Amino acid sequence: MSMQLTLSALLQHHVAERPNQIAFIEGERQVNFAEFDRLCNRAATWLAAQGISPGDRVAVWLTNRVEWMALLFALGRIGAVMMSVNTRFRAAELEHVLVRSAAKLLVIQLNFRKIEFDAVLREVDCTTVPALERIAVLDGGADLPAAILGKPTVALSLTGDSPAALPDRSSPDALAILFTTSGTTKGPKLVMHAQRAITLHAQRVGHAYGFDAPGAGTLGGLPFCGTFGLVAALATFAAGSPLVIMDAFDARRASELIRMHRLTHVFGTDEMLRRLLEANPEPGPFPSARLFGFVHARELAQEACARGLPIVGLYGSSEVQALFSRQPLDLPFDERVLGGGKPASPDV
Repeated sequence: MSMQLTLSALLQHHVAERPNQIAFIEGERQVNFAEFDRLCNRAATWLAAQGISPGDRVAVWLTNRVEWMALLFALGRIGAVMMSVNTRFRAAELEHVLVRSAAKLLVIQLNFRKIEFDAVLREVDCTTVPALERIAVLDGGADLPAAILGKPTVALSLTGDSPAALPDRSSPDALAILFTTSGTTKGPKLVMHAQRAITLHAQRVGHAYGFDAPGAGTLGGLPFCGTFGLVAALATFAAGSPLVIMDAFDARRASELIRMHRLTHVFGTDEMLRRLLEANPEPGPFPSARLFGFVHARELAQEACARGLPIVGLYGSSEVQALFSRQPLDLPFDERVLGGGKPASPDV
């Protein structure tokens, strides 16, 4: 297909070509492309009602869920920018990115089972974030506090009837997302990517990594808030294949999902791979697997390959985006597991 240059154009392409095809699977919930489009429109309408306009920054501090992706696409439709907040941030890091991004709105969830969002928020100095106007709480419920960080709260719900579609104000050159990356400075650095960059890269990766092959599907076990998890998710979406979302990685549950949905692509950290191997000691545990991409130690990769997992070395960063390159599967083991490889984009 011809390359799409904005997230909105990419979504509309899928709505026109495959409206009833599944885009996301989250537990028992399945969302097709047409349903996702309606969800994004509700999100865009809600954001606009909160005063979000082109160029505004919105900090999103959520675990993996369909609504995270809907907010990214909705902000893109408005022409606004997502400040992607790492779910592992403590108070000082959260405060730093809110200040640096000048976020107008912070979207959070409270009382997640593995992350104490509310405890971290209590330690943030509210006087340091004057640009922040309010805090939106997803799944806030009836007991939503009136204020957090001294800012008024508002409940965020993306259910209900779909309003009339907002005008599409997306632009290929408009800033789309701010990632954080570690460095030698005290706080995380912000890396900026335009809509053109993330949308084109997703489409290039979708083809180069085989996300667009028949029967392909990806485990979304890496956090969307980082480039590794988001590029894998967006590339799957760009290819029109289903993404199975995990809000937090658990090796046994991940193993069940890979087998249940016959997933072909899995990406993760060394620790995630180690846990998968421990949870599946038998040879050939995932017959559907076509590509396992990990930043791995050689010994771990050797064990995984001996179990029949199609392990390849990768390269990526917040600056050039994850899955920038990969090693071919037909290389000898010692070369195939090295970081680096052939770039996903022929334009590099």
